[in-house]
Amino acid sequence: MAALGVLVFHVAGNTDVTPHAGVLNDFLARLGNYGVTIFFVLSGFLLYRQFVLAEFRGTRFPRPVRFYWHRFLRIYPAYWVAVTVVIFTVSSRGKINGFSQWLSIYSLMQNYRSDVFLSGLFVAWTLCIEVAFYLVLPPLAWAIRKLGDLGPDDGANNVHRRLKVHLAVFAVMIIVANIYRYWAITAGEVAIKAGPIRWLPAYLDWYAYGMAAALVSVWAAMGYRVLPSIKAVVSAPWLCVGIGVALYAIMTTLNMPHDYHEAETGVDLLHYDLNGLSALFLLLPGFLGPQDRGWIRKVLGSAPAAALGLISYGIYLYHPIAIDRLNTVWKPEHRGSTPNFWIVLGLVLAFSVVCATLSYVIVERPTMKLKDPDKLLAKYRARRAG
Repeated sequence: MAALGVLVFHVAGNTDVTPHAGVLNDFLARLGNYGVTIFFVLSGFLLYRQFVLAEFRGTRFPRPVRFYWHRFLRIYPAYWVAVTVVIFTVSSRGKINGFSQWLSIYSLMQNYRSDVFLSGLFVAWTLCIEVAFYLVLPPLAWAIRKLGDLGPDDGANNVHRRLKVHLAVFAVMIIVANIYRYWAITAGEVAIKAGPIRWLPAYLDWYAYGMAAALVSVWAAMGYRVLPSIKAVVSAPWLCVGIGVALYAIMTTLNMPHDYHEAETGVDLLHYDLNGLSALFLLLPGFLGPQDRGWIRKVLGSAPAAALGLISYGIYLYHPIAIDRLNTVWKPEHRGSTPNFWIVLGLVLAFSVVCATLSYVIVERPTMKLKDPDKLLAKYRARRAG
């Protein structure tokens, strides 16, 4: 859903839907940033849960080398294929000069230099932030665990001390993100285009929301007491979704800018905060609610939805290529009229789903089989022995 939201946002922006007035246009104009927010909150939950589960069980963390290897396989091979297709088929994204620029783009480091920012795949700036989070997460989880180890190991008190340490760290992440954003937003035009505002610290609160949900999820799964207020909220999915939608609507009713950095600093900062909180409440039922009932879960767990989930990374990677190609064919001087939003949406969606399916079958699924080299080696030896 998040990937499709980003796709719809970019189609709307390239069919001149978003600049016009209207509730629908305001809704579409914010889907891009909102989809990215959902990605980051989801990453915080899904990736941190294994660490917090190991901590409260008293077992070893996932090995850093193994964790990094899995993340590398999930992100880079499919990205390399997609960005290569862009560079050699879309002229507007192919102006890359020198080894250092090529290295920055293929290593997902373009956020740290303004000369190649948005070159290649223009949606890859979010992947740069994701990669930075991957690098930081294991040492951050280790530091949180060490802080929780301070003090006597006295059973229940030790568990609650760990809980407090986690909550304190998440609070610090949220505070740091807001302070950092204020500095980055007021630092000047360079910061807006490529600099500090596109770096991981500006999004720490979004990740913290997901990590906090992972903590509560593990806490409940291990049988510890959960506050009745939290139980009441997550047990009423429509309440959570309603709060999330209400926060999203506030951005529309307050006439907030469609993108960041188009308003006064205070409004800009509020935009980030509302996006993060709205995404958190929208996802809470999936994070913490009853997993065995509700028609929403049945729909999202159906075969078509599961298939879209499998190829969602490819949809995110390939929809910019379709949009760029359509813009090349539908040149401004030959348009005469604005391209129809629904026609372009159908074309881009069809192209993206086909390319994403091929990406999953040809690139993503085979490379993910390399997650456990020991098993592959054992199978190879078994075949040789047979």
